[in-house]
Amino acid sequence: MPKDDQSSDEDEDIFATAVGILQSEEAIAYQNQVVEVVRRGLRKTFSRTKPESDTRQYNLDILDDPDQTIEIVQKGSQTQPFKKDRRGNESIIELNLDAFNTDQKNRILQKVEKTYQEQGRLLSTEQEPELEIIQNANEDDRNQEILDFFGEYTSSNQKQLLQRSLYIRTAWESNRYIPDEQINQWKTDLENKFGKPGENVPNLCSSGYYDQDRVMRKIIRQIASTYDQREQIEYLYNEVVIGEPFVVYVGRFDSEWKTLRELVKKLKQYDIYEYSVPFVDLRARGKRNIEVAEKVVEEVKESTAGAEFEERRNEYERCYRIDPTTTDDLVA
Repeated sequence: MPKDDQSSDEDEDIFATAVGILQSEEAIAYQNQVVEVVRRGLRKTFSRTKPESDTRQYNLDILDDPDQTIEIVQKGSQTQPFKKDRRGNESIIELNLDAFNTDQKNRILQKVEKTYQEQGRLLSTEQEPELEIIQNANEDDRNQEILDFFGEYTSSNQKQLLQRSLYIRTAWESNRYIPDEQINQWKTDLENKFGKPGENVPNLCSSGYYDQDRVMRKIIRQIASTYDQREQIEYLYNEVVIGEPFVVYVGRFDSEWKTLRELVKKLKQYDIYEYSVPFVDLRARGKRNIEVAEKVVEEVKESTAGAEFEERRNEYERCYRIDPTTTDDLVA
């Protein structure tokens, strides 16, 4: 069998295994050098690697408990697709979506919904909105185009963060009500996993900076035209998302003084980078944060004679776009 065909068959076998686990029915018997699903032995072990090969066995017998909980997780493409765990007296099966391609993810999520409706036993209520958002995000052509574009320049870890950040943007834009507490928890999870980039990339996504013809694309193209080595491009991309040289967000605890200092710093440093920073945005959501932004803008206008501003607003957010080339006389 040609290698590509064999690899495709193996992917489908893993997908069939996932469905089998979700529906607690026998899925497949064997996958060459990757996974073997059995109904014999391993009575107290969910999975193991056979010593005579790299084949991993998953024991479906252990899934017969009707009270088991399936958790849909995303732990990276290098993490195995299934994992058995116990938390107290509860039996947990983790199904890692990142181990599957985009089409398989969507098909798994469809099976999750169908199985949940039929059996009423699969998911906790906390996971239901998240899975709906993931499915909607994966079906959004705009999101896929963004991932395809930036996938050419970013590491697998950076792309994984971008994908999850797009899930959060989909949640913001969804007609389904998602509590702010839930979205904040998703963002906290990303920050805990990815550090400072995990805090910033969701905001950059939600502000549209990754969209077609937007500033993140212009910057990454400039970096890629200067450097040939992928590692250098990834390194500078990471610097961009950490530094956010083209935007200042007003946080709920940010004072007028702190926001002004950060904005002035970025306006004065716009030309120190190896790429162009065509503007600096000041963005704020919510009544209190918008009031802070308005006061900061007035301070900037009073400190420089020729600053050029473009104000953008909607019912949720205010954005002041400043041309940094017009703020040379800005007093720090």
